[in-house]
Amino acid sequence: LPTSAPNKMILSLSILLWQPYIFFSFSFLVQDEVYPG
Repeated sequence: LPTSAPNKMILSLSILLWQPYIFFSFSFLVQDEVYPG
């Protein structure tokens, strides 16, 4: 399908853009677990 290539690009781009947010939120959760309060 011709639409599969642009969709894949948009998907990979959105994953690339979301990676820092996921990483920071995950590290924040871990930090909250390790240091409660």
